[in-house]
Amino acid sequence: MINLLAETIHAIVEAHQYTQTVLSVRSRDGEYATSWEEFAKLAVANYDNGFGSAQIPSDLIIEFMDGTYLYRDEYDGSEAWEYSAPLPPLVRNPKPITKVVGRYWPDVQGLHNPEEWDENDR
Repeated sequence: MINLLAETIHAIVEAHQYTQTVLSVRSRDGEYATSWEEFAKLAVANYDNGFGSAQIPSDLIIEFMDGTYLYRDEYDGSEAWEYSAPLPPLVRNPKPITKVVGRYWPDVQGLHNPEEWDENDR
């Protein structure tokens, strides 16, 4: 058993954030939302975060003022908060992705740079 509020505050601290920088607590689709203060009242509850069925909504996110957020992660019922940086903005005229499989490519740019290919990637 774990206390949801304590777990959440720990995740916020681990993310180098503060409860004062929480913009909202909401569903991923934005259809539901509450303030940090209201969430903190609701989260004073213990739940089983171990394996089994998830007890906390999987689409719950905590959004921070800098655009980063915590989201619920679940593996076979074992639940926790995970931190995510905001996505970089899409450039104005992005290059098309024309290949998504190659050998040992850590990024899309390298996969699309023929000068770096060996004979197995052609």
